[in-house]
Amino acid sequence: MKNVNNIILLAIVLLIYSCQFVPKNPLDFGENDKYSIEAINCVNTESKNIYGVAYIPKGEQDQKYPLVILSHGYSSSHMFLTSYGTALAENGIACYTFDFCGGSNLSKSDGKTTEMSVLTEKDDLETVLAASKNWSFVDTLNIFLSGESQGGFVSALAAAECEEEIRGMVLLYPAFHMPDAMRNEFPDKQGIKDEMDFPNKMKIGRCYVDALYNMDAFEVTKNFDKEVLLIHGDKDKAVPLSYAERAAKEYPLATLKVIKGAGHVFIFKRHRNKAIKYFLEYINKQVSEK
Repeated sequence: MKNVNNIILLAIVLLIYSCQFVPKNPLDFGENDKYSIEAINCVNTESKNIYGVAYIPKGEQDQKYPLVILSHGYSSSHMFLTSYGTALAENGIACYTFDFCGGSNLSKSDGKTTEMSVLTEKDDLETVLAASKNWSFVDTLNIFLSGESQGGFVSALAAAECEEEIRGMVLLYPAFHMPDAMRNEFPDKQGIKDEMDFPNKMKIGRCYVDALYNMDAFEVTKNFDKEVLLIHGDKDKAVPLSYAERAAKEYPLATLKVIKGAGHVFIFKRHRNKAIKYFLEYINKQVSEK
């Protein structure tokens, strides 16, 4: 029952967030003297289109920038990550946000939500990572993975297999609890159906649960030997802080920043701004040490 309550709570948090921050196409933001925003699509291994937008700092012609590939959470979209994309670009760091295939009812990418799992999202992220190396504005020695909630866990999964291709990783309230949550929700796999109604009016397929059920979240992610920054709120009721604390101990090189008073998805601007501050400090430090 506790796990059901956590899922419902996450849905409520996402609903409040969406009400405060009505999703808007970043391409509608208009011109800016510090950065440009452009759509860049990728095609995954199943020939599905991945829609995304890049926030590109304005500088000298042919200048290359560090890149953050930022992944959205459960039932979310690239449109909810604009505050991070714009803040990074304003500070000389390119950012690419995209929609996972089947990642939500808002997704502009191909695919159905019933076909989505953390493993299909990991494949999408690896597709984006491979494609980004050919983008003219990217400093390929300074590519970072980042993600919020489920997207943070997916980023951790991908990083464990792509360590040599990235410089580091920033995880925002990452959902390392997901395997435990699925096991608690479906004891002995009872109740798992081919299609299920999940929060935010999303239909989820059996593959979503199957991908997580026998997974050890820390065993499959801990062998990442580069610096990791975790940012989590101490009032997060959807993803307990204890999971970020455990991750910080499991990773060989990790720093955990706890934002006092912050819940999930950093609804309040003061919490989000603090996260952005930590984010920028981490990226600038990593880039300066190359």
